[in-house]
Amino acid sequence: MKRICLMILGIWFFSGAYAQAHTVTVEYQKISREALQNEISYPEKTIGNAIEESMAKLGFKGKSSKGFTVYKGVSLPELGSVSCDLYFSVDRKSKKEKETSTITLMLSKGDDNFITASSDAALIAKAKDYLNNLWDMVAVYDLEQQITEQQDLVKKNEKKMSNLAEEAVDLEKKRKKTESDIEDNKKAQVSQQEEVENQKKILETLKGKRKQ
Repeated sequence: MKRICLMILGIWFFSGAYAQAHTVTVEYQKISREALQNEISYPEKTIGNAIEESMAKLGFKGKSSKGFTVYKGVSLPELGSVSCDLYFSVDRKSKKEKETSTITLMLSKGDDNFITASSDAALIAKAKDYLNNLWDMVAVYDLEQQITEQQDLVKKNEKKMSNLAEEAVDLEKKRKKTESDIEDNKKAQVSQQEEVENQKKILETLKGKRKQ
């Protein structure tokens, strides 16, 4: 709950407060390639799932390739009218910084035709802006996940409360029946005690008829 509150208060303020996307060199298929990279203060699984969901909404399904998830022929409004292949890689920043991840993005116009700052500076600039604004998308995704989880938790607890209420009704019925059984038992004991006394009297009468 604390995390949700902090997120709601800071989602707009912090969206531009993280590291800016920059150009790096990575190895893909044993070749050094130019890529874009940024850091986001979310676990790698959350970021990966957020990207996967956003692409799925656009009708694209990723395919794993050499440590990257590749989305073919994607047209993003943030990148303009161009259609290209997006190569995403999300990794935990370090063992100590589990809540911060590094996102790496490469763009290609098909097969090995990877885009660089020298081949298409305008597109690379737009891709940097896309990475810089990716925090907002991940934050919204994470919040929705927490809301869904909390809704499930509420339903689970409501179900448990309903079960307890039903159990209380059953226990109340059992309590009343037990109290009734106790009263019946007390009456039966009184009646039985009278019967015992009567039978004892009969026994004493019979004994008195013994021949002396």
